Amino acid sequence: MIGFAGWMPGVGTVAGPSRGKVQCSASREDVVIVGAGVSGLAAAKLISEGRSDLSMTILEKSDDVGGRIRSDVVDGYILDRGFQVFIEGYPQQGELLDYEQLDLKPFLPGALVYCEGAHHLVSDPLRRIQDTPESLVSPVGTFMDKARVALLRTKIANLPLDSILQRDEYTTAEYLRREGFTSSMIDRFFTPFYQGIFLAPLEEQSSRMFEYVFRMFLSAPASLPSKGIGAVTQHVAGPLRDKIQLNTGVKSISMNESGGGTVETEDGQRIEAKVIVVAADPPAASALFGDRIESSKPRGCANLYFSSDQPPPISKPILFLNGEGRSAGVVGNTCFPSSVSANYAPVGKTLVSTTVIGDDVHRSDAELERLVKSHMSEWWGSDYVNQWTHLRTYKIPYSQPAQNVPFSASKGVEVGRGVFVCGDHRSTPTVNGAISSGIQVAKDTLKYLSD
Repeated sequence: MIGFAGWMPGVGTVAGPSRGKVQCSASREDVVIVGAGVSGLAAAKLISEGRSDLSMTILEKSDDVGGRIRSDVVDGYILDRGFQVFIEGYPQQGELLDYEQLDLKPFLPGALVYCEGAHHLVSDPLRRIQDTPESLVSPVGTFMDKARVALLRTKIANLPLDSILQRDEYTTAEYLRREGFTSSMIDRFFTPFYQGIFLAPLEEQSSRMFEYVFRMFLSAPASLPSKGIGAVTQHVAGPLRDKIQLNTGVKSISMNESGGGTVETEDGQRIEAKVIVVAADPPAASALFGDRIESSKPRGCANLYFSSDQPPPISKPILFLNGEGRSAGVVGNTCFPSSVSANYAPVGKTLVSTTVIGDDVHRSDAELERLVKSHMSEWWGSDYVNQWTHLRTYKIPYSQPAQNVPFSASKGVEVGRGVFVCGDHRSTPTVNGAISSGIQVAKDTLKYLSD
């Protein structure tokens, strides 16, 4: 889910009781949810709203809710755990989230691509007509490439949304070639932009997900909640806080043939439940359910944050892409989140976010910091970059599931009778996909308990 499609890790600490160790306690609940990421929280919220009489416990191994959608506050800066943007057009987010309360701050459409020694604009002429002249003369692709983008825009905008994830499928690289785009356009724009979303080469990415995400970018802005991406999960967790146990890992789950089962926690609790929901990524879910959960190669990334006492060289709320490829440096994309929302940095300061994908993620923290600053010095000048202060590095080995060809966005959520699993790996690897999966599990849970 991490990646700037919106996955892809709340500010502060959630109020939710973290209970002390219980060696041999036994209790009964109607519903136990394992994992307080966005999918588990979505399921919990909708189950609670559908049946307020049900007892429920939400078990979260870490010290806060959010899973991969979390933010930290460090020296007054808001650091999202892995650079993510909130794509407002995703259809099922609106069923769960109050956009007004999130106070969304939009990015400008398009991006500034670094190539040939400068940043060049690629923009959406229908949403930013004033940017059209600059975008047309940029060396990112040919004039015909830009005409083909407009044609592709029209084509995908007219597709029924429900049909996109069932269309004929290719790798995204092959799809773009079939659409007539030149290598220059693919290498300089589509590759860095969509690798920032999918965290993998376009040869390892389904064209179905490309079209789906492309459609979402057409329908509404990409933005950041004014107080960090973690505000999304904090928002959903609000009315559920008295049901959440933090710092409570799950050791095992045993399923009953008649339905439901028993959850045993790492601190010795045994909880019998009519319904068990595991809201976790495939490695964690398969540790509990074995081969009932299919495995996939995870996609990871590293996100390095820096602070600056100086304003950004370009103050637009826009994404900056590496249009020269990995051989030119380790950074795939960068932005200044404090240019999108002033809350991301103290007054008079600037927050810098840089994202690294691929094999470079496995380098040491010290080497990554050195390589990132060296790369960014080519873009912004060494005088500016040398005064950056490193704030934190996040290495996220499982940022999102793979979406290789063939790709299906509709995977089963039932593991056993009264036992369900949800997460972005059951749908699309997006915030919307995680929420959609949680919504489906909530519906199935309420139906199961009513039968």
